[in-house]
Amino acid sequence: MRACVIALVVSFLCHVSLGHPGSGANCGACHNHMGYAPGVTTVKNFTLTADPKEMAGKTDLGTLKVYQVPRGGTATLTVEVNGLAAGNAYATDLGDFGQTGVVGGNSLVFRADTTWTKLSSQTPNYYVTPKYTFDVPRTFTYTIGVNPSTLPDYYEMFFQTGVLSTVPGIHGMEQFYLQVLPVSDASGDSIVDFKDYIVLEGNFGKTGATWQQGDSTGDGVVNFQDYVNLELNFGQTVPEPATLAVLAMGGLAMLRRRK
Repeated sequence: MRACVIALVVSFLCHVSLGHPGSGANCGACHNHMGYAPGVTTVKNFTLTADPKEMAGKTDLGTLKVYQVPRGGTATLTVEVNGLAAGNAYATDLGDFGQTGVVGGNSLVFRADTTWTKLSSQTPNYYVTPKYTFDVPRTFTYTIGVNPSTLPDYYEMFFQTGVLSTVPGIHGMEQFYLQVLPVSDASGDSIVDFKDYIVLEGNFGKTGATWQQGDSTGDGVVNFQDYVNLELNFGQTVPEPATLAVLAMGGLAMLRRRK
């Protein structure tokens, strides 16, 4: 029995290696003969939907689900697997970490979820659910920590599910974006501006705070250091055009008067 399970896992990984989608590609284009169907793999608990303006050379993916996370912050990505036949063993993986940002061409530097298994043989890196299961529906989460060096951008990712028994192969996939925001962008609108100052002002002194409430340092408290971060990052956006310099200077003057 153990040998059979190992053989099925190897078969699935081989299909993943052959079926990795390029930027903008959909696994279903190559795996319809393996039973690809919408609704098998569904991104859940996302922040919003968006259709960013892609830079030259990037395929327009249209409107996708988006998880937002500030530079240096942590995001929880959630996927639900459903619609597979009872008794099928399957695995779900998260991929496309190697893609550059679709708006500014930036690179995502991240800390991986250690509870998932990294398939180092894949390029870009894939991370697979920690165990194979036979029951659906089932929800999996992946926690990603974004390095402070990562520049604001939209980063293309996908969850996909492969069946290990009956007909091995990829049976469901959904693409989404991880949007890395500038530090101090509490409003999540991709620019650090007066709206973020209002959020910080309204929550000043709050403990147990989140980045959406103005805690840009991650210490759980909205305090003076968060004002300093807002001042330093005022005017930053995704990407960061020089045309915001005038707005930035006005914001700095306002914050200095506040202090």
